[in-house]
Amino acid sequence: MSARLTGNDLFLLLTNLAASPPETDLIDSFIHDINPLLGEVRLVRIGPDEPPQDRQFRLSSERFVFDTLQLVGTVSHIPMEMQIYLANATHQLSALLSLRAEINQLREQNRLQLEKLEYQRKQLANLEATNRDFMDGITDIIISVDRAFNITSWNPAAERFSGIEQDQALTHSLWEVLAEFRTPEIEMALIETETTRRPSSFLQLIRRNHKDVHLQITVYPGASGFFIFAQDQTRTIVQERENKAFMEKLRHAQKLESLGVLAGGIAHDFNNLLLGILGNVSLAMMDLKSDSTPYQCLVDIEQAAKRAADLSSQMLAYSGRGKFIVDQVDATQLIQEMSNLLKASLPRTINIEYELNPGCLPFTGDSTQIHQALMNIILNASESIDGEGTIRISTRPVVLTLEDIAACYLSENVAPGPHTLIRVEDSGAGMDEHTLARIFDPFFSTKFTGRGLGLAAVLGIVRAHNGTLRVSSTVRNGTRFEMFFPAESPSNEPRANETSRFTTTWNGSGIVLFVDDEETVRNVGKRLLKRMGFEVLLANDGVEAVETFTRYGETIGLVILDMTMPRMDGKEALEHIKQIRPDVKIILSTGYSERDVAANFQGRGFDAFIQKPYNYRELKDVVRMLLAGSDFARS
Repeated sequence: MSARLTGNDLFLLLTNLAASPPETDLIDSFIHDINPLLGEVRLVRIGPDEPPQDRQFRLSSERFVFDTLQLVGTVSHIPMEMQIYLANATHQLSALLSLRAEINQLREQNRLQLEKLEYQRKQLANLEATNRDFMDGITDIIISVDRAFNITSWNPAAERFSGIEQDQALTHSLWEVLAEFRTPEIEMALIETETTRRPSSFLQLIRRNHKDVHLQITVYPGASGFFIFAQDQTRTIVQERENKAFMEKLRHAQKLESLGVLAGGIAHDFNNLLLGILGNVSLAMMDLKSDSTPYQCLVDIEQAAKRAADLSSQMLAYSGRGKFIVDQVDATQLIQEMSNLLKASLPRTINIEYELNPGCLPFTGDSTQIHQALMNIILNASESIDGEGTIRISTRPVVLTLEDIAACYLSENVAPGPHTLIRVEDSGAGMDEHTLARIFDPFFSTKFTGRGLGLAAVLGIVRAHNGTLRVSSTVRNGTRFEMFFPAESPSNEPRANETSRFTTTWNGSGIVLFVDDEETVRNVGKRLLKRMGFEVLLANDGVEAVETFTRYGETIGLVILDMTMPRMDGKEALEHIKQIRPDVKIILSTGYSERDVAANFQGRGFDAFIQKPYNYRELKDVVRMLLAGSDFARS
């Protein structure tokens, strides 16, 4: 059969013809392009006076002699023949060739456009993947809700926070899923955002899984509802609080350190003055009968001076420079020994209860100072009880952690580990936060007659023992003091004895060089030593002491040397004197403690120590102990 191609078929045929490169075989191109239309196709050329025949032919842009192209083949298994009439073949070919160029250009543009679209598709896929990774990794909760507060989006952070999957959350309202979010603050923020169409932010504290969670919540306006961003600020807020607490502790420690230096300096100067009083009084009393009126007056003066010396000792204890006799302290045994004294010291309306653990390990320290610290706390507790009440004293071994130490005073130089706890609890009036914050400040007292040094001394004593303490109190519910001292294994060495008291008559002889920058101290020192039988040379500072010793060193058997002096202090003077005569006996004297002196000299260079203020008997005991058995002393 014979059929004419449709307009579309013709267009496709001519387009392919025009798009074929010049001087190429058209048979393969025709068959390839027409096969989808006609099935199996063979091309027959028809020219002037030429019979149809099956053969290949070439079409040149310069020579085109055929008027008709005949296609013979089958379409859907039906034999058919088609003829294409080419009028104005040359013109038609030119147009087709021009169209061919345009089509090629369009094809190239189409290819580039497809490549661009493919690149953009890949970029979009990468962006979507990145966005998913970002949304999965973001720690901020991001939720969108409609105006009825039904959840419309729910990011992975919200899933982690709530434990509810997105699919489940999208079927509920915000208040059903996160009921703890429904607070007056967020309701006000929603109203403000809806009214102003501006974001509203606030800090919200919620309780989640038995923990406090601080959320910075920001509400943004949306086209059909709200976006809610919630950022967990718990770690930041807790860190800020810890930093603030640390800085407050550091500030408090610096204040205590400054006050300690001040108190120590005052006590040192105060002890120099008291030495002049006690020394002269003890000498004067030796020349009077005990039943005379002047003697009784001197007794009163001595007692007043000793009370002043006790006050000075409290100030030194606060500064950490109190008298310090190192030994192993058994807290349980110490409190048992204090029980009779406590019973006699406290009002009968106060009941004392003991919970003492015999398994407490000892700690290195001065039992006298620990005794003083306990008495100060217990007396302070008794004064807080109006009428009947109870004071409970207990000891037990504990192991302190870093967290425990951080909650204590003096936490800077305390190491975690085993400690011995001494606890004093009372049923008194208690303290408010303002009072509790100042209890260790020197001279701070809530009592009309108080001097404000008792608890300040406790702090200094605990600090001197490398310990720490913790205080808790509420108004009308009493107060608890807890002192922690670093425990250690018990020692088998015998307990050190204090300086022995000599009851036999003893007198000294020879020359003593007495060095002090205070004239009053020099004068009383000279009188005390002359009363013992010594000849005395005086020097008012280290330079004069070295000069005097250089001149008379062979005859001087003992040097009593002050520590703090102008021009040359006691340490430097001691080094010069020992270079001149290494065997000379030297007693160091200062208003500070022996521990301060030992730390400064590292236990080398001096032979004995006496702390100001002292009287005749105390000085005589130290001198005799040092010189006993030597040729420099005689009995």
